[in-house]
Parts: sequence; C-alpha cells; structure tokens
Amino acid sequence: MLRIAPKKTFTCPVNLHVAGQQDPATINMTFNYLDREKLIDWQERNANKPINLALQEIIVSWDGVVFEDDEPAPYSPENLDKVLIGYHTFGDDVTQTFLRELVGARRKN
Repeated sequence: MLRIAPKKTFTCPVNLHVAGQQDPATINMTFNYLDREKLIDWQERNANKPINLALQEIIVSWDGVVFEDDEPAPYSPENLDKVLIGYHTFGDDVTQTFLRELVGARRKN
C-alpha cells in the first residue's frame, strides 16, 4: 500500500562504526520525514552548520543508546552532543542512513 501523503516520521536501523569493534553497533532511530523540497532546503541550510544542529532537525528519537551504567540514554540534544564527541563517524553514519532511506537507494545483498 502506498499513502498519498507519507507518514510524518519513519524508523530504521542505523549501523555505526565503533573503534576496535569488528561489527558495527546498530541502533534504531526515528527521523522526521522530509519531502523533496524540504530535504533540499535542509541540505542547503545545514551545509555549513555544525552537524549537531543539522541532526537535531531530523532526529525524533533513538533506541539502543545507553549510559556508562547501561541504563537507556533517551534522545536529547545534550545526549546527541555527547555521542558526537565520543564517536567520530556518528554524524556521517546517521546522515548517510537518513538520506539513503529518504531517496530509496538500493541496498546490496
């Protein structure tokens, strides 16, 4: 089934590089859906902004991120900043997944 108007959010797994770990860490993230015009606008507005500000516009929530004591770390701008500081590729991994999901890039088997 195809809706005339897409849902306002979508959830998908995001694979994240973790130094010293052979397999990527996978978390589920819920993103705001951006139509074609809004996506172009988001990319243009955020081309020269810090990655945390760009991601704050599209991330709604996450599941699978924990504090040092293994308690769930809810999504917040502050927790996003902590993860971006700790994991060098986090911003790129999230952005690439978001864009791939929106534009429907084919995945290799």
